[in-house]
Amino acid sequence: MVTATPLEDEVFEEASESDGESVSGNVDSSSSAVSDEDKEYEIYVNIPSFTLKLISGGVCEKKYKIRVGKLQTKTITGIGSVTKKFTTSYFRYSSGPQKGEIIRYSNIRSSYNGKIIKRIKIPYDKIKGLELEINGVITGQIIHATTNPETLGHACSSGCVGMSIEDMLDLYARVKPGTKVLIEYNPVEYDDGTFYFYNDIYKFNPDYSEIIQEIFNSYGISYTDEFIDQIIKKGKKDKKVNMSDIYGQMKEKLAFEDISVF
Repeated sequence: MVTATPLEDEVFEEASESDGESVSGNVDSSSSAVSDEDKEYEIYVNIPSFTLKLISGGVCEKKYKIRVGKLQTKTITGIGSVTKKFTTSYFRYSSGPQKGEIIRYSNIRSSYNGKIIKRIKIPYDKIKGLELEINGVITGQIIHATTNPETLGHACSSGCVGMSIEDMLDLYARVKPGTKVLIEYNPVEYDDGTFYFYNDIYKFNPDYSEIIQEIFNSYGISYTDEFIDQIIKKGKKDKKVNMSDIYGQMKEKLAFEDISVF
């Protein structure tokens, strides 16, 4: 068991969070990417679902779990592209007496904000990153690996999109500068007859009825206000709604009401 000095404890703790931390890197001068059959990929990030999807030809080929910016430092939404690949992304103190210095150690916890179970030296040889231009601006918000997998699925960064080391290595090998990037805040997603509801982590208070109407209209699906209300009611409770189940429930209700008339 390693006994840490007070200074090391501070460094360990600093590296386990994104507050007070900036990210920089060594640029990969190669523009090539290792991808099957020379595929052209696009990156799609949905903030409230904590997912990054790798799209090719309109089909999702890979899905990765991510972390995103916290409420005070939201991950920026918009359309853009990868501008640079960092062969190594370094975490540096952005404030305090160690400002500009590389953070060397990281705490690993049993769960998000849970008990510290081990302390590791950050394996910078495996910490890759992708610089992004979103809405025509390079904001410093990048996609990069994190040594803290317990933070994935949470809004806790300073705006960057964090991935596990293994997933970042996989993504890094598949994309190149110029790869298109779309980052959205979409609290409801629809796929093959099923709606997926996600927590409103940025407290935007979305109009779920309007969102579902837009989805139905885009697919040419007929609907009623009651049908949408039932989807929202079940979605907020169960987070996943199969449209056919709602249809079935409404048909049963109508059949029961017809019988009751007689």
